[in-house]
Amino acid sequence: MFALLLPCSLLLPGHSFSADGAVGKWTVVQGRVAVTAAGAGGTRLARTGDTIAVGDLLETGEDARAQALLADDTVVNLSSGTSARILQYSFDPAGGRRTAVVKLLGGKARFIVSARKSSRFNVESAQAAVAAVAAADFVALAAPEATTVAALDGGVRVKNVSNLIVAEYELWSNQTTVVRSGAAPSRPAPIAPQQRKDYRKDARHF
Repeated sequence: MFALLLPCSLLLPGHSFSADGAVGKWTVVQGRVAVTAAGAGGTRLARTGDTIAVGDLLETGEDARAQALLADDTVVNLSSGTSARILQYSFDPAGGRRTAVVKLLGGKARFIVSARKSSRFNVESAQAAVAAVAAADFVALAAPEATTVAALDGGVRVKNVSNLIVAEYELWSNQTTVVRSGAAPSRPAPIAPQQRKDYRKDARHF
């Protein structure tokens, strides 16, 4: 279920987010990347420099990828064949407070979450709920049957998206877990060396 859409009222000085309700902008767009606005806003093709608003559905086509910079300096990398929506976002640069919820509907995304004094940065899929612990660099791969979460640096807390399943694990650098529908996350395990190389390789395309 989608959460209430919250506008971003304060934006980080130095970033150019001039459109009303903008919470970030595209810094890299490679291939076909579609943005569908909430409500009756319609669908448009993303271009580097375009702004992103709460409620936008972000979709990368095959052989496409995109990178977004949010107002709090968090970076979001979307691999090909990925769909995501920013459900909530608010940021107060003066107080260092941030609240963000991103729904990963399918595909793979990397989140490089900036450190903030008071922060809530969550990513949800059909199976998993992920919360960044302060600054974090992590990858989420959402498939119909399971979601894989891998912490490259920093830490994240991972649980099943269902509140009926209370088990939760913390992942730290170089750890991964898998969350399946109706089940607790698997025990954290080291990221395989080749898999870690693949995650890093993805980042070099941006």
